[in-house]
Order: sequence, then C-alpha cells, then structure tokens
Amino acid sequence: MARVMRKSKLVAILLLWGLLCGLPGLAAAAPKPRVDVGRLEQRIHILINQERARAGLRPLAWDSALQRIARGHSRNMASARFFSHTDPQGRDFSDRYRQAGYRCAIPLGLLTTGLGGENIAQNNLYRGFVRSRGRTTYQWNTEEQIAAEVVRLWMGSAGHRRNILTGSFRREGIGVAIAADGKVYITENFC
Repeated sequence: MARVMRKSKLVAILLLWGLLCGLPGLAAAAPKPRVDVGRLEQRIHILINQERARAGLRPLAWDSALQRIARGHSRNMASARFFSHTDPQGRDFSDRYRQAGYRCAIPLGLLTTGLGGENIAQNNLYRGFVRSRGRTTYQWNTEEQIAAEVVRLWMGSAGHRRNILTGSFRREGIGVAIAADGKVYITENFC
C-alpha cells in the first residue's frame, strides 16, 4: 500500500511539474492559436530584409499588388490542396502577374527585364502532437516560429536563397493562407 501511495504521489508531482513547466503531453491542452496572416506576412518580410542586409543588399520594399497576387496563390494552394509554383490549370507566377495586370520592369544596365520571381513554402500551425487515451494535444507554433522556420528553409535552399538575394529585385509581396487542416501556405513574389 505504501508503494502504491508513493507512486500516486510521484504521478501527482510529475503532473503538477508538467503543468508548471509546460511539458508537452503533461500540460493542459493549449487552444488553437489565432494567426493574423497580415502580421505573419509582415514578419516574414522583415526577416527577409534582415537576410538581405547580412548580404550587403538593400531592403525590398513592400508591394501591396504583389502581396495580393501572392496571397491569391497561397489561398488557391490551400483550397485546392496542391503545393506548386504551377496551379492545376498550368499557370505560373508570370501568368498570375499578367492576370492581375502587374508589370514587373527590372532595369539591368541598359536593358529592362520583365521577369520576377517566386518562392513558396508550406508549414503547419502545429509542430507536433501527442495522442493519448483518444485525445490529441497539439504543440502549436507561434507566428514568430512559423516566420522564422519558413525563412530558414528558404535560405537553406539554393533556388529560394538566390531569389531572396537577387540584387536587382526591388520589391516583394508575401501572401499567407491557412487551410482547414492547419497547413500554412506561404508565397513570396518578387520584382
């Protein structure tokens, strides 16, 4: 009996410790966070410009027209459940620019190019979960964690990094959409 009592006390102490320290699986389930996509878009933009500053490049200006194009593509990926620069109808970022009436003119010496660029990423509202006794407890990401992870992944990928550090790009727009399943779709368009 003393042994059972000690085990019960140990379990109670561990549960209390888990609640106080926020250990996953022991603490009470945190509610699903409300993510402000506009704030998340701006946070990613700030982190992108920090990367450019580290490389000695000037910051990218925020372009609300590019942001609308980017958010539209992220919403399309979230609702149609695909993850690609090319949508199911075969359109890529240059088609989306044209459809929105957006003209990207980048001066390159005596020439002007009409190209831009695009990065996409997919993250989740949660970084993990625990299933126990028929209950699922999520370990939610904060907006800051989502933004930092996306930029870290982009900077670790040669093509995405090249877009971010292209010196001739002057503007960007970032669009975020969150699917019903908690997937976060991020599109970054450049000009």
